[in-house]
Amino acid sequence: MGMKKVDFKEKQRKEAAKRLKKLTEIFELNPEVVKRFEERQRVVLNDNDENFPEEVYEACTRLANDFMKKNNALVYYMIVQTIPALGIVLNLLYINGDEETWDETADIYEDTILAATKNLNTGFVEYGAIRLAKGKDGELIRIG
Repeated sequence: MGMKKVDFKEKQRKEAAKRLKKLTEIFELNPEVVKRFEERQRVVLNDNDENFPEEVYEACTRLANDFMKKNNALVYYMIVQTIPALGIVLNLLYINGDEETWDETADIYEDTILAATKNLNTGFVEYGAIRLAKGKDGELIRIG
């Protein structure tokens, strides 16, 4: 059983790399994003996690790890944003635990993708479509 789980996690990693490559092409992101994910198997935070203090990256990663364990998912990209009315929000792009739905959840319609969003102030989590764009520093940002 352990081997089957490892194989599934590897499938999720490959699917995540595929989606990252697609996002990189659509939004003209730095190709290093995909490389960092594949080589370090480290979840990408707003394109360049080196721009964040390590404690911010670690706090976001802890939340992502908790989400992954609860949902048998693999988070491959995190977008942290501050929304005046809501506070700090963490958007998780992820591969879910149901391989049969990957084709439908992988679709990026123009600038929209399915994600999990967690409000860090309230702990509220919701699932749905978010709109993405390329930020001023070449990172992926949420615009809606």
